[in-house]
Amino acid sequence: HEYRIITLLRTHADQQSKVALRQIYPIDQATGLLSVPIEEFEGFVDNLLNVAAQRQENQEIQEIENEDEKARQMSKRGKESAFAKRSKKRVDHSAMPLVQILHKVAPFADPALCASCIMKAMTMAEIPCPNAFKATVDDLSFEETVEILQKAAVHVLQTLQSVSRPCDLG
Repeated sequence: HEYRIITLLRTHADQQSKVALRQIYPIDQATGLLSVPIEEFEGFVDNLLNVAAQRQENQEIQEIENEDEKARQMSKRGKESAFAKRSKKRVDHSAMPLVQILHKVAPFADPALCASCIMKAMTMAEIPCPNAFKATVDDLSFEETVEILQKAAVHVLQTLQSVSRPCDLG
């Protein structure tokens, strides 16, 4: 079947498809459950972690620049307020949670389902995981992270397919 779009709130496009008025709806892309094939997880995770590290570095640089600016302003005024003295704590940037990565790979999955599947994959790999929501990329090596995410993605797919009608998934 081919479906033509007759009404739409907003258009969008990516490298593979375009969703706009009077266009054919891209059913193959819309019914896929993963945004990246399992075979390409390593490259996707590596790219995602690099982007996250770059954003964290940029944010830390911005915080340092803001602190320097505040220090210059305070030195001009002379005395620092009690509030300013207490608010000098820096933000602690934590590592990216595995649940967040898996949810980016499987956008139709609920975060609780992602956490459950990560817990299951880590248990199968005999890696202790008291709370899957708190498991981060710093807790594992890169290879272990990719392996756990691949296994968790398979569990997510199996769960989503088990509760879906065959005609919904293409």
